[in-house]
Amino acid sequence: MEPPTKRKKELPAIPYRSPFRWSNRPEWFTTFLAVLGVCLIALMIYHATNVISATMKRNQHHQAITDVWRQLLMSNVAVTGTPTKLSETDLPVFPSVAFQSVRSSQELNRNLRLAAVLPGIRRIDLSPESTRQIGGGHADDSTLGIIANNFTSLDSLDLSGTMITTLKPIEDLRIRELKIINSTVRPDNLSSLKYIESVTDLWIGWYGNSQDADAIYFSDAYRARVVDALAGMKGLKTVHYFEMTFTKEEKEQLTHLNLVQVK
Repeated sequence: MEPPTKRKKELPAIPYRSPFRWSNRPEWFTTFLAVLGVCLIALMIYHATNVISATMKRNQHHQAITDVWRQLLMSNVAVTGTPTKLSETDLPVFPSVAFQSVRSSQELNRNLRLAAVLPGIRRIDLSPESTRQIGGGHADDSTLGIIANNFTSLDSLDLSGTMITTLKPIEDLRIRELKIINSTVRPDNLSSLKYIESVTDLWIGWYGNSQDADAIYFSDAYRARVVDALAGMKGLKTVHYFEMTFTKEEKEQLTHLNLVQVK
């Protein structure tokens, strides 16, 4: 019987240590990860702060618009649009404002400055409730200055029945439709119409209960100045006129225009 063979004692296996083990990471790598984590947290906080700040500013802006809207309504200013109806820019749009019920020039100018805060205004009506009286409204040349300082373009501006004497303050304003029926534009200031090149539709004429002081607006000399001004308006296409009778020669000056008599 053979003696039992002695089994060789096996050495324990040495585990393989990958150089990429987490415990083998260099100290600089640990520091880098810590700094990266801090930066990410700071970036998240910064983004959240900006979002909150932007939301607060938007809410404050919207509240300011709402306050102006309410104040204008309390002053009997007709405003189309409401603060609750938002546009694609998350802001309300107020297409038009009308100041027919204001009681003085000071009130009109104050409310007009307030209205300039409202976004989206495209039409401004400064005419009084009745335009049958020449110069019976409260808007004057200072009112035009306010418009020029607060607006760059309008679809329509109604100055009918106002006390304006010149259109020079709004020469740089882009206007598509302009109404100056029964306004008090002085004869020597009618030439300012030539410089409002953006107007395509003009409403003009003098009618109603004319007084001796208003006789100038019904004179042939005044009408001749009007015709000269109309002929010099580069962008003008259509003239809507009230109580005006053009001579044959005057119509020949305006053959390039569409003359529409309004009764």
